[in-house]
Amino acid sequence: MGPRLPLYHAGRARAGRHDALPEPAPDSTQPDRLELVGDPNFIGLRNFVGFFQLPASWRVLYVTLLFLLWDVVVCFGVGLAVALALNQRIRFRGFFRAAVLIPWTVTAVVAG
Repeated sequence: MGPRLPLYHAGRARAGRHDALPEPAPDSTQPDRLELVGDPNFIGLRNFVGFFQLPASWRVLYVTLLFLLWDVVVCFGVGLAVALALNQRIRFRGFFRAAVLIPWTVTAVVAG
């Protein structure tokens, strides 16, 4: 096995001396350090016009709407089927209801 490397660089602050730590570099994402470049002006719908002039923009909208419709239909259909199935008088109905509801509630509690 090779030589052990020290955990901290020898030039770093010793225990209890936090004033020797280097200052962090200025970060442009900090709100107090943001600076505008140029004069801000309202451009209206110019970005939208530019987007719709791109050849791929209509394909992007088509795929997005297709995904939206497919997702809504599938989620609604599966949800309705599960709800109708759990409303029937079947054996272990409480277990199946809990199996469906527990992941939903745990996610809501964890996200919180």
